[in-house]
Amino acid sequence: MVNAAKLNDWLVCYCNQKGVEQLTRREIQQFGAPPTRESEKRDLALQRLVDAGRVALVKQGSSDAVLVNPALPSVGAP
Repeated sequence: MVNAAKLNDWLVCYCNQKGVEQLTRREIQQFGAPPTRESEKRDLALQRLVDAGRVALVKQGSSDAVLVNPALPSVGAP
């Protein structure tokens, strides 16, 4: 649960800074909160966020996109 919370906080901050509502798993692995840079921990944390309705996983071509719930505070806000 701790990794999911850290990933959630990082996602909201990252999306606010970049002005985006989606990113790739690869971006999380490269730039995300340190505990979630390992693919196994990242995927478990993402699944918990999916279960909580905070993100959705969508296949985009050959990669997976992580769509952050726009109802979260400040996500996608200018």
